[in-house]
Amino acid sequence: MVERHARDPQHRHAALQFQRLGRMSVRRVGTNALFCSAALATIFLAKQLVERSCYILSLQSRKTVERQMHLFQRHGHCIREAQALVKLSGIDGVPPLVDFFEANGTAYIATEYVLSATFSDYIDDSGGKLAPEEALLVLRPLFSTLAAVHERGVLHLDVSPDNILIGADLTPYLIDFGTAGALDTRRRESSLKDGYSAPELYSVHFPPTVRSDVYSLGAVLYRAVTGFRPPSAPERARGHALAVIPETLETALCAAMSLSPARRPASIRAFADILGL
Repeated sequence: MVERHARDPQHRHAALQFQRLGRMSVRRVGTNALFCSAALATIFLAKQLVERSCYILSLQSRKTVERQMHLFQRHGHCIREAQALVKLSGIDGVPPLVDFFEANGTAYIATEYVLSATFSDYIDDSGGKLAPEEALLVLRPLFSTLAAVHERGVLHLDVSPDNILIGADLTPYLIDFGTAGALDTRRRESSLKDGYSAPELYSVHFPPTVRSDVYSLGAVLYRAVTGFRPPSAPERARGHALAVIPETLETALCAAMSLSPARRPASIRAFADILGL
C-alpha cells in the first residue's frame, strides 16, 4: 500500500485510478474498502512497475533507504514513519517498507500489502466484543511484535484497534508509525487518541516510555473484551470508572492501565507474563 500524507482529503490524487505514481502504478482505495482514508493519509493499492529480486514488493536495503531520507525533510510525519520502518525491518508483525518517494508536492510511503481488516472492524464483526480467550489468542503475537519494537529503541505511541490489522490467517500487524519516537523523546504530537493514549502523553512535563505503550495495548485488550472504548485518561483522572472487566483479565488490565506509569508492568513482556502468555 502507499500512504499519501496530505491534510486536504480532497487533494487532487483522490481521482487517481490505476495511474503512474513514481515507480508504481496505483489505484485509490475507497472508504468502504479494507484500507481507507485516515486523518493524514490516503491509502492506495499499488504495484511496482519494475520488479526487484523477482518479488514485486521487495524491500530495499537499509543503506539505500537511508540515502533517500533527504527527500522527506519537508514532510515530518512521513519521514518519522519511514525512519521507524527502516529501523524495524525484519520484525514479524510490522509490514516492511518497500519504497518511499516525493511526487506531486507531497510524500509517499509504500509498505507491503496485507489483506486484512482493522482490529476494530474484527471486533465489530464478532458482535462488538470478544471472549477473553479469543482476544488473547488473536493479540498474543502482537505482544512479541511490540516488545521487539521496543528492543530496537522505538516507541509506537499510537497503539489502538485502528492501527492493528488482522490478516486472513488471524496474524496481527502493527501499523502507522507516524508518531513513533525514540525512547528518550519528549516530542508531543496532535495525535492523542482518547481512550488509548496514556495519561503522560497529555502532558509536556513527562516523557513517554515503554509503559506508555503498555497502557495503550492494555486499552486495546480492554476494548476487545468489554465492548467499550476506555474513558480517556483525563476522564479517568476526573473519576470516570472503567467498565466491568472479565475476572480472568482484571488484575492484568488494571495494572497495565494504571494512571501512574510506575504502577504499570515495566515492559510488554512483563505485561504478557501477568496475562500468562
